[in-house]
Amino acid sequence: MAEQNHTQGTHRKFCEKFKRDAVELVGSTDRSIAQAANELGSSETTLGNWCRQAKRDEGEREDVISDERARLASPGLGL
Repeated sequence: MAEQNHTQGTHRKFCEKFKRDAVELVGSTDRSIAQAANELGSSETTLGNWCRQAKRDEGEREDVISDERARLASPGLGL
């Protein structure tokens, strides 16, 4: 049997600029999240998460913004 490359279970890191550009691609074109994710080599779930977080950060969606999330994740807050 031929050996296959498996990507399931791997965790890729994307820089913040890539994330911003990916969100901008969805917001400024008629591409769906699925189409953009496929073009960028990202998962639909990941790109969807970035888009939702961008809306939170811009105040378009109520939830914890990135700055608050980072602060809450900091050690020593006694949470």
